[in-house]
Amino acid sequence: MKTLKANAAALLILTALLPTMTRAQETTEPFVTIGAEKISRSDYIQALEAQSGKTVLQKLVFASLIRQAAAKDGVTPTDAEVDKRMAALMRRNPNVIPDALLAPEQRKQFVENLKLDLALENLRLRNITVTDAEVDQYYAAHAADYQLPQQVKTTIVVTESIADSKVAEGLLGKNTSEEDIAQKPGFHVVGVNGFSLNMDALAIADKNRISSLVFSAKPQEVKSLKVQTHYLTFRINKQDVKRTPPLAQVRSEVVRAAKLAKAPDAVAMLRTLYLWTPPTFQDQKYERQFDDINPGAPHSNR
Repeated sequence: MKTLKANAAALLILTALLPTMTRAQETTEPFVTIGAEKISRSDYIQALEAQSGKTVLQKLVFASLIRQAAAKDGVTPTDAEVDKRMAALMRRNPNVIPDALLAPEQRKQFVENLKLDLALENLRLRNITVTDAEVDQYYAAHAADYQLPQQVKTTIVVTESIADSKVAEGLLGKNTSEEDIAQKPGFHVVGVNGFSLNMDALAIADKNRISSLVFSAKPQEVKSLKVQTHYLTFRINKQDVKRTPPLAQVRSEVVRAAKLAKAPDAVAMLRTLYLWTPPTFQDQKYERQFDDINPGAPHSNR
């Protein structure tokens, strides 16, 4: 059961799945050669299956069950609903989506996982209702979950010399448009022409220096900071203090959360979906990997 719970909780952050291999590829031909030893593609696939096969197979099966059930019941999340959930995640926890996930393919996978998570919630919410009193009680008990952290919206110009950083300060101080600044040779503006900063690659000390500078600045203030071999020039466009929004502002989210608190949990929903549409396995050893969700299933001895 612990394995099943872990897999259900991981639906939002599904890892990259193993590539599909054709039978022609599953050969004993050398895949890697290390001195006198060779590793075949079959060796490689068998090792992957032994180490991660159950986890990956369960994720694939659960994802398929969720998609089909959501489509059948007409509760597949819309793109707008997915965007709204992502915006809420980023608003309450800006670090939930690392810079690395902003790459097109990684972002696509993240969005697909988020869509699955929402679809599973929608299936759990069928026939669940709450009263106004229950909504009020839920918010009173979970108001901290809706707290918005201090947030700062900035324009960031990256240059390679202190002289250019001073020019950037002047341009930002005069409210020159980001597009115009990005046209200057050697000037890069985060968010313009696809330019981004990989904050994950920075040392913790550098991250802390940037955070300290940004959160200590005042709206419209311009500051520069040298980070490794580059200069970062910031303009603070808007600063929001840490706060907890009133129920009226987040009522739709609270209603959904209150309903989910009454609904079957994710594990129970996955078990129901599995039993409603039991998969057909070509090999009994793969069916046994779902004994934790379908413990009473008979197995042949083959």
